[in-house]
Amino acid sequence: MKNRSRVISGCIFLLHLVIASDIYQSIRIFEPTTETINTIGSLGIPLDHMTGKKGVFIDLTVTEDETIELLSRGIQLDILIPDLTAHYKSRNRPALTRDFPLGSMQGNYTWDELNARFDELQAAYPSIISERVVIDQSIEERDIWAFKVSDNPNDDEDEPEVLYTALTHAREPVSMMNLFYFVQLLAEEYGNDPELTYLVNNREMWFLPVINPDGYVYNESIQPDGGGMHRKNRRDTNCGDGTNRGVDLNRNYGYGWGANDTGSSPDPCATTYRGESEFSEPETQAVRDFILSHEFKDVLHYHTYSNVYIHAFGDGSLPDEPDLTALTEIGHEMARYNGYIVGTGLATIGYTVNGDAVDWTYGSEDIISYVPEVGSPSQGFWPSEDEITQLCSDQVHSNKTFAFVAGSDMVMHSYELSEEFILPGEEIDLEIVIQNRGLSDSDGDIEIYLSSLNNLISLDTESYTMSEMDARDSDDFSLSFTVDDAALPGSYSGVIVNLDSDNSFSRQDTIKFLIGQPETVFYDGFENELIHWVVDGDWG
Repeated sequence: MKNRSRVISGCIFLLHLVIASDIYQSIRIFEPTTETINTIGSLGIPLDHMTGKKGVFIDLTVTEDETIELLSRGIQLDILIPDLTAHYKSRNRPALTRDFPLGSMQGNYTWDELNARFDELQAAYPSIISERVVIDQSIEERDIWAFKVSDNPNDDEDEPEVLYTALTHAREPVSMMNLFYFVQLLAEEYGNDPELTYLVNNREMWFLPVINPDGYVYNESIQPDGGGMHRKNRRDTNCGDGTNRGVDLNRNYGYGWGANDTGSSPDPCATTYRGESEFSEPETQAVRDFILSHEFKDVLHYHTYSNVYIHAFGDGSLPDEPDLTALTEIGHEMARYNGYIVGTGLATIGYTVNGDAVDWTYGSEDIISYVPEVGSPSQGFWPSEDEITQLCSDQVHSNKTFAFVAGSDMVMHSYELSEEFILPGEEIDLEIVIQNRGLSDSDGDIEIYLSSLNNLISLDTESYTMSEMDARDSDDFSLSFTVDDAALPGSYSGVIVNLDSDNSFSRQDTIKFLIGQPETVFYDGFENELIHWVVDGDWG
């Protein structure tokens, strides 16, 4: 009987070893020097979610073993969160509204749930969502699949193509949830929302929701309710069966692969292990081959977190002009409403990388590309369930903008008035710059229709025609308007600008201005201290 008890106890112990997950922590390192950061990178600790205060401290996500290793090297640190998985679970709050159906892993879909959700969407909207297209299989022989949203989803039309990818890193599920949110919005608002309808009718939008299915399923197996911290794929790298196993897929692409041991690691057990060679993994091969088989104008490789849009290059160097301006302008438009920072990984977060997807997509294939890092450092890899919908909603404008710029996209870029102050009775010259913000030529005239905002001004022309415009090019034209003599100072007026082109979304913009010259009624600078103010109580 005792022997049988020992056998049962032994089985339970072995089962615990199999399913136990590694402990991940949030740590703070003080007075980080370049040498310290290089040491951290050389240990294979990811720097792509580094936050902090320059020269004072940096915060990192590490394993418990990596914390011990850093301490053994004399690096001063504090442990901010001793167990991130437990932390993510403890602060989770259920979502109260469910217009967007959430999943069972802290609001995120499991592997089975995301497959089922796609089947539901495709069955409900087969006229605009293609069937699942299996592009390859993972190390553990799970399907890596994509699908297209367009008005003829099963046909290859002559329309600009754009690609959105997600879940390269297995512990970043909101990257995938964001894509399902956008697809659901496209489907439900098709025929109702003019912008989304235009995109479905005039773009081929491809979605690759899970690049790393094995890593994601592994996280589900160790933390079924969410919070799994495995990052890599599941290749056997002789590092056990835990989170040390596998290759970091975002260090396995061909551009700059293995350039140094800071931006990626040669250690098979390191979190940023780059693999034995460039494109050694079936998952990165699948992405590469899929991109090469299409003519994508732009690609978004979604990750979490840091609230940034990262463009090339991973070593911190900048693309040549005019691409740098294009990347900056498009990125800033994507960030118009969510306030994300745009730049290289070095400029935005302070880290370098090699062998990543964006560098290969842009550097090797000349395709405009970004890594959106969705969510704040406080939200981390597994935000609370009640935060997921807002995080997804925050990317709608970005996703729309990215699809628009795949084609010709005519916008009013800027304008200049001939006078600083617009006074009654005066004639004012107005120069307007029109830009093809997109990555495709316009292939046709651009019709510009002008009208006054109200009867306080009269225009000398009501329309203007520009000839076809190359991608990312711009042109300008001028007009004049006269301000009514009876216009009251302090009134507002303006010019409404409508842009119409055969292969661009028709847009309307308004140039608004104040009539009259502002007058300073009162001014008090700091140099006067509080001599003009009456202060009650203890203030200041």
